[in-house]
Amino acid sequence: MRGRHRRPVALALMVAVLATLVLAAACSSDSPGASPQPSLGDDAGAGHEVDEHGEGRELFVAKGCNACHGDDAEGTVVAPALAGHSATAVKRQVRAPIGLMPVFPPDKISNAELDVLAQWVDDLLGGHAHIRPADVGGAVANHHWMALFALEADNVTEAGHHVDHIMELVESEHLSRMEKIAESLAEGDVHESIHAIQEMLVDNGLGRA
Repeated sequence: MRGRHRRPVALALMVAVLATLVLAAACSSDSPGASPQPSLGDDAGAGHEVDEHGEGRELFVAKGCNACHGDDAEGTVVAPALAGHSATAVKRQVRAPIGLMPVFPPDKISNAELDVLAQWVDDLLGGHAHIRPADVGGAVANHHWMALFALEADNVTEAGHHVDHIMELVESEHLSRMEKIAESLAEGDVHESIHAIQEMLVDNGLGRA
């Protein structure tokens, strides 16, 4: 891991607490007595495929997702950009998240709402660039797990998206090993890629958060 990007544990904890508090406050918007969410204009959701009723974008804001992922799902130092993530990955992360993201049970986001929100994320257009996270180590661990989950779901494209981001955040031997995994993916060797990522998780102590 690049030494110049390491952060003190205290800073990482402060970011985590702040993210949780901000998200909790945003999620309270659907509680009784809360102020209604502002309507979205015709330009809302630019950079996405057409969402005829705007439901996906409205849910993204109403449920507080934008508090951490950015108003246009472009990502922040707290949470990643969402372009490149499949509906399946979104649903899994919402119900059984890795990293600092809180769980959103059905009483917070119903199954029907999750279907709409997940499809909106799946339809995001544009690049997959992420803002460099405050907690680089945590982001690397999360990308390893998301790449593994994607491969287990036979989604090589999404797995490659996460491998690319890992390579942006690491160096030296870790980078060399990830480059070999990227080559295996390019050659269509999913089994070898899964095995290699599992080894990386063990060797680097990147247990699921």
